Amino acid sequence: IAATLACGGGHDHEPEHWHGSAAKSELPGQSVTIWSERTELFMEYRPLIVGQEARFAAHTTVDANGKPVTSGTATLTLAMPGSPPLVGTATQPSNPGIFRPTLTPTKAGKCTLEYAIDSPQVKDRFAAGECEVFANEAAAKAAKREGRPGATGTPG
Repeated sequence: IAATLACGGGHDHEPEHWHGSAAKSELPGQSVTIWSERTELFMEYRPLIVGQEARFAAHTTVDANGKPVTSGTATLTLAMPGSPPLVGTATQPSNPGIFRPTLTPTKAGKCTLEYAIDSPQVKDRFAAGECEVFANEAAAKAAKREGRPGATGTPG
């Protein structure tokens, strides 16, 4: 995890915990790295596509001591204008420091992500950036070719 956290944002690689079809492997990985006064968040996810469950890997570390968050709840909120927010929650880490909330977007369009951690070790909240939900995989691939934010492995 330390090596992953140290390499920062802007990744366009396939994290080891994602397995899928050849078509899915053509889609870029998304990532964001954010620091607060108390916490570091490095989050990876595939492009958001209507009707497909999006699995997030939120690497959460206590910044003061560099230790992974080992208990608590992580909540991810996807907000879109004119729609109720979608919320995904992980009630414990799958591995030390790695929470895996999931969301299934219901409509295409521009969005924002917010991540919150509530643990005995740390409580923190992050505006995780702008994003885009694509109508289908073809739209996500087209956005990648066009170099649009949210489709190239960097936050919007």
